[in-house]
Amino acid sequence: MSRVSIIVLNWNNWMDTVECLESLYRINYPYYDVILIDNGSTDSSVEKIKDYCAGKINVDSKFFRYEHDNKPIEVIELMKEEAEKGKEVPFSMNERLILIKNFKKF
Repeated sequence: MSRVSIIVLNWNNWMDTVECLESLYRINYPYYDVILIDNGSTDSSVEKIKDYCAGKINVDSKFFRYEHDNKPIEVIELMKEEAEKGKEVPFSMNERLILIKNFKKF
């Protein structure tokens, strides 16, 4: 089976992002990674998303019921520069989130 990467973008909207993540972590296909790129959020999105992955935040959705069984989700944090240089992320069969922090520079 081929490995698949799913890319999700976030900017100051952690509530919708964790609802999306909760939906993605219900996929039955075993060979996938979720890559979340946060574009310099200023609303504590990164912290809230990490809290969700730790199982500290329940997701309220009209589409599905929240599942505790798929937590914790391992978070691998990378800065934009590390991702651009191709920092190697070890293979894992566990559920994980590759979080790339892309801070805006003005």
